[in-house]
Amino acid sequence: MIKEIVRQRRTIKTAACIALLSFTWMSSSPAVMSANESGKTVKPWVNTEELGNLVYDKPATVSNFFTDGDMAYQKPVTASNYYGNSASFDGSKAVDGDPSTRWATDDGGLTSVTMDIDFGTEVTFNKIDFMQFAKRIGSYKIQAWNGSEWVDAYTGGEAKAGYTNVNDKDKFAPESVTFSPVTGSKVRFHITSILGTAGPSIWDFKVFNTNEPPQKYGNTAYDGNKAVDANPESRWATTDDVTSATLEVSLGANMTFNQVEFSQLQQRIGSYKIQYWNGGEWRDAFVGGKASTKEKAVFKPVTGSKVRLNITEKVPGALGPSISEFEVYNTEANRGLSRGSKALIDKGLQIQAWVPTDVSTGVLNGTLDEVKVFNRALSSEEIGQLAGKGTGDPSQITEGGVAYWNFDIDDGLVHDSWGEYEGTLKGEVKAVSGKIGGALEFNGKNTSVKIGKPDISNNWTASMWVKRLQSPTTSAALMSSKNAALKLEQETRTKKVGFTKYGVADVTFNYEAPIDEWVHLTFVGTSLGTSLYVNGEFKDKSNIMMNAPMDTIGASVMDSDREYPTAKEWSDIHFTAPTYYDPPLYNESMHKVLPDMQWAIAKAPYADQMKEAPTTEEHFLNDTQRANLDHLVSMQFGDEEGYSPDLIKKMKGWYDLSHKLYPDVIVHNNQWGEQWTQDQMRSYVRAAKPDMITFDAYYFGMRDKPLAGSVKQLYEQVNHVRTVAQEGYDGTGQSPIPWGQYLLGYKTGNNAAQTGPYVATESQINIVSFASWTMGAKWTSLFRWEKNNPEVFLFYDKNGNVTDHYHWYAELAKQGRNLGSYLVRLNSTDVRFVQGQHQENGKNVPNAKPKNVALFDSTVDPYMRSVTATNMGTENNGLPGDVLIGYFEPIDGLKDIHDKFLPKAENYFMIMNGLTSGEGLLPGQQHGSAEETKQKIEVIFDLGDRKPDTLRKVSRDTGKVEPVQLTHVSGSQYRFELTLGGGLADLFFWTGKEGKENASTVLNGPE
Repeated sequence: MIKEIVRQRRTIKTAACIALLSFTWMSSSPAVMSANESGKTVKPWVNTEELGNLVYDKPATVSNFFTDGDMAYQKPVTASNYYGNSASFDGSKAVDGDPSTRWATDDGGLTSVTMDIDFGTEVTFNKIDFMQFAKRIGSYKIQAWNGSEWVDAYTGGEAKAGYTNVNDKDKFAPESVTFSPVTGSKVRFHITSILGTAGPSIWDFKVFNTNEPPQKYGNTAYDGNKAVDANPESRWATTDDVTSATLEVSLGANMTFNQVEFSQLQQRIGSYKIQYWNGGEWRDAFVGGKASTKEKAVFKPVTGSKVRLNITEKVPGALGPSISEFEVYNTEANRGLSRGSKALIDKGLQIQAWVPTDVSTGVLNGTLDEVKVFNRALSSEEIGQLAGKGTGDPSQITEGGVAYWNFDIDDGLVHDSWGEYEGTLKGEVKAVSGKIGGALEFNGKNTSVKIGKPDISNNWTASMWVKRLQSPTTSAALMSSKNAALKLEQETRTKKVGFTKYGVADVTFNYEAPIDEWVHLTFVGTSLGTSLYVNGEFKDKSNIMMNAPMDTIGASVMDSDREYPTAKEWSDIHFTAPTYYDPPLYNESMHKVLPDMQWAIAKAPYADQMKEAPTTEEHFLNDTQRANLDHLVSMQFGDEEGYSPDLIKKMKGWYDLSHKLYPDVIVHNNQWGEQWTQDQMRSYVRAAKPDMITFDAYYFGMRDKPLAGSVKQLYEQVNHVRTVAQEGYDGTGQSPIPWGQYLLGYKTGNNAAQTGPYVATESQINIVSFASWTMGAKWTSLFRWEKNNPEVFLFYDKNGNVTDHYHWYAELAKQGRNLGSYLVRLNSTDVRFVQGQHQENGKNVPNAKPKNVALFDSTVDPYMRSVTATNMGTENNGLPGDVLIGYFEPIDGLKDIHDKFLPKAENYFMIMNGLTSGEGLLPGQQHGSAEETKQKIEVIFDLGDRKPDTLRKVSRDTGKVEPVQLTHVSGSQYRFELTLGGGLADLFFWTGKEGKENASTVLNGPE
């Protein structure tokens, strides 16, 4: 969500804490690719159908299932309005049976809205249940279509408030009304008044006839397929009268499995069997008693073409058994290195950045004529007259006229016939014959007309004749500024007319202009929203208000002429791979001057959100991209989509195809922090089998002031994802998959989800990456690298010079890559937190513990007995900050690929200084440098019979392994002190107890 908000600006996407983690670790250096004994780079292996959940989306048959009699379930829906004309919020989401999706309407300006459900035949009903988002409905009607008119069945007032987070759904009851039976082929939900300005939104809408048995209007909302759809919110439910039941899933072929997991709504299963079909009969693989709500059965491997959950007895007095997720695994197939881990051993620790392509987007491909702008809302009659309807003379409509460009070019300038809005041609704009006299032809690449005037606020009208040609990219602007754009083709690849209000929304109207044909478009803006007229007739409206953009004609100011890094700028920052997110998802110019540069893709496969599953097994990367496939590291499919079974199917389709076509490329999706629950993430990982999971969360703003510099939210967000990634495809943790997060590349506002004047400090920049690495991350990516908009992005000032932030990230990336050869070979085993302090009411009190990170305890470490921080900087009133400790061990499976990079060691651990500062202050007032947040961290070790000269550190500055000098305290206790700048961390390991290291240990670091 945050990346989308910041993207829409184009349409743009203080811690008193030391973080300390122990690990057993592996090595990886930025300077080299890892190699096996033969000197060849290690190639990742391809996923197979034996990995992950074997029954995902397979045909399921059940002995019994409940139906609630909802007649509206998955029926066709027509809504008078849905948010931003986005299919993600259309009316179908109210009847899809998924409590995590909803029909939503536009905010602001709506007074009423309707949703019609077509039953396909006449039915009788007398009850409605619906659950709204929050409390927005002031009054409503339930109506039935009798064949000729809508008839009122019920009139209601304010509806019950509903949940705003699906995790709270069970805390709210739906609005439920019963009325005299009515008969009709459709039902209408008519919201007649609205509370506040936010648009009404409905999670679920159900229709019943309580005078008939539910089976008469049976639906599949609770059938067996809901147990294998990778959606924790749906379920197979039996009727309450059953005493036993079976769920049978066809595997499609003989498959071996040794573990089954299932989740039930409550403890209703008294005993059960896991059975397999051997081709002739059902045989028992496991016999279980009373099942827990999250049951796991582990048994000797069996092979069969079907698997069955045979519920032999339910708990006495319980309701019918109900299973939300039924999962089957072959844990033997999930051992060793995961595909993503292998790929990163080959390609190295990733520090990527979103970078523009060398092809401008948002440029009009087509012809414009007779563009007129007014500072008032024209009437429908006047709009029709401008479009040539009726007998009136369009030239007589001049009241409120601001600018009129007829494009009769004779001197290279674009003259305004009404005022002083003169324009300058940019690029190869052609003067051609138009609808009336002359016109301008734009080439879709590098053409525009620069007007350079401020937007028009309040009421306005913009009209024009346009002849559209197909855009070579994802959008085409008619008029634009840095605040808004009128689009002939909106960003969403629908090719429909729309508008963008940067930082707010991309709106799509329900109209697509024809190819190579003149049409007249009129946009009208008022305090009630923005409307579209086509050829003089009203077509569509959005309740989102915008100003008329007056800076540029024929291109998007925010999307065209964007610069990308020079070869020197890219090389000097030490990032690993530019990530391309705009068409054509490649920057040929950069790769010509940097031929060995790695690269990545975001919003694959079509530079957009995830819209559809693959329909062919043909290549979706073009010839130019495939010519540089060896350097392609990763592809992120879509971005920040809400969780749904449909999305998981689409993702799995693209991942499977990518594994087949591009087996060495890592594939993944991305969500914002905690957008998906951990249960949803688990279902996704085990069903779709991504190579990696990533998220974006940004932590610093004017009002986002981490108390005493303790970035508690960072650790919580990271561990939310880390936990699931560590479990791998089968939940055992024996083959974890890589994970990572996005980095802050823009200036934030009151909070980090907004753009504004706040600029993150050096310690805040450091801590996001180093905390991620300390907790086991192997991938980060900067959102985003932009040169043309220094008001929003961090790397350049208004004169085009690189900023301190560029240099901070360059140093950070260099240090990360010096640790990288180890980090990609290490698996995070534990994370521990040492609380810093802050002042409250004049007293020194401990910082809050992250909700999902345990405190440091000397029992978790064989040698470390205490960790103490001393504030050596100027911040946090001199009080100590937090410390984060991360523990690691070598990833299981390195021997299988003959990888001997890591030294022989007993423990790997990282220690991080978690003290930061920034405090929401503007630049010039901040004191958040690494030096100003420096801490000395004292560690007391009890070595027992271990020799004191066996501790090693991997230098962040050089990548070399260095011996660590310990100071004797008494007996077997030794002291170690390290000083770290704010947000920085060091990586350590112990060699053999006698100080002996194997032949692969290189004290001078990776070659």
